[in-house]
Amino acid sequence: MARSAIYPPSVQPGIPRLIFPPKGWHTVTFSDLFEVVERPATLDDSKEYQLITAKRSRGGIVPRERLRGRDILTKTQFYVSEGDFLISNRQIIHGGCGIVPPALDGAIVSNEYTVLRPRPILCPDFLLYLPHSIYFQQTCFHASVGVDVEKMVFDVSQWLAFKIHLPPVFEQDSIAELLLGVDDAIQATLAVVEQTRKIKLGVLNRLLTKGIGHSCFKQTEIGEMPKAWKVATVSDVLIDSRYGLNTPLTSEPLGVPVLRMGNIVDHALDFASLKYAELTNADVEKYSISIGDILFNRTNSRELVGKLAIANEDLNASFASYIIRLRTERSVCNPWFLHTVLSSPTYQDFLRSIATPGASQANINANKLGKVMVPLPPVAEQNEIVANLKAFDGVVSASTARMSTLQRIKSALLSDLLTGRKRVSADALSLAL
Repeated sequence: MARSAIYPPSVQPGIPRLIFPPKGWHTVTFSDLFEVVERPATLDDSKEYQLITAKRSRGGIVPRERLRGRDILTKTQFYVSEGDFLISNRQIIHGGCGIVPPALDGAIVSNEYTVLRPRPILCPDFLLYLPHSIYFQQTCFHASVGVDVEKMVFDVSQWLAFKIHLPPVFEQDSIAELLLGVDDAIQATLAVVEQTRKIKLGVLNRLLTKGIGHSCFKQTEIGEMPKAWKVATVSDVLIDSRYGLNTPLTSEPLGVPVLRMGNIVDHALDFASLKYAELTNADVEKYSISIGDILFNRTNSRELVGKLAIANEDLNASFASYIIRLRTERSVCNPWFLHTVLSSPTYQDFLRSIATPGASQANINANKLGKVMVPLPPVAEQNEIVANLKAFDGVVSASTARMSTLQRIKSALLSDLLTGRKRVSADALSLAL
């Protein structure tokens, strides 16, 4: 049995231990739940086969590629059927397992996989959630053999001997029904977020080219826009453009938090993984972050350079040298409008295109950024455009918060229901009976 103290992130450390079974549950072994099956595939060189893989962190079974038999290097292959439970022998310690979906019935896997057929005492929907239990994950880890955590190999015979507490089928069904309901709610909420973002993008493109209530348009260096608008450079609308500080940072919460490029995520500020610096009062003032300040990431990979965020409140924080702080002249440009323009997909593509390439990072210096041309409506119209777009942000924010709540509920349910610490309601059980 593997005794390594180094666990992968997908497994909670600990030796798998069972306490007394919940009332009405039975103690069985995994061999009571699964039958190992082998359906050898004799590869035909001219025939095309669907190859599949198990995603880490219990992400399910997904297609890889379709190859003709002659192009498949590993000739020892096995057919899988809808409803099979697959375990990746080298990836199970990272959660590489899942149920074969109907669309992948008849696909093939190599002998790097263990193919298991669930027995009738195991409800298929309950099996969707069983691998998420801490106990299940720990048994898989401790049934894997090897010294290096990245080279451990699953020993199915050892794993099948582990015991597990199993609820009766009707309770398995009830548990799965509750969890499926939460998953449905999460997916519905995610769909709202994605659809709202899609609609916002369409509205954004229209507002930044057509404005609000205009009938007369003109052609400019940056495309068609309302006749009443101007074309300005970024430097035209700023009262200050400043590089961040270059000073040693520490993870110890001493001094002032310093925002770095990793704290800009999806064009918003993320306060996770903060670093700190001891600063003089003069530096605190010089590198302060006030409401409406735009933080522009000037140096990063080609894919991420140019990302930015805006401070929605005064922050007791500073910013690092890879960031440029932009402050607009409010009588000329609403900072949230400039943030909207520069963070739009069109401008993000443009900013990446003008970045100076480096060995491992690209750069957009303040001078180059200052020459970028942007549309400039009257301030009153800028304010109206920002207000229209913020309505979408409110929907996304509320839906995202709801999704986080649902995910916490699901996590708690998985922990409680799969161990029997909490039982499905008496009404649900009586209906099942």
